Amino acid sequence: DSISDYVIQKQDLCGSLLTVSAYRRKFMSYPLCVVDERYKRNQFLFAFGIVFPEESGTGPYQPVLRKLGEVMRTLEIESQYL
Repeated sequence: DSISDYVIQKQDLCGSLLTVSAYRRKFMSYPLCVVDERYKRNQFLFAFGIVFPEESGTGPYQPVLRKLGEVMRTLEIESQYL
């Protein structure tokens, strides 16, 4: 099975913290979307993620990943950082 739908997300998953187990790893991702006419398709989709060994707990890293994503989203909105 492919995990590409979870690594390269669609807009409906933006703002959701996702964790997928595959290939003896855990992939945790936080996709985000900035909607604005300045972008070629009127939106900018991006995600931040971390890959863990399969047996690892991801709980302590969830707020860190969420905070990183939100900070980068704010930087993009305010100054087109990304």
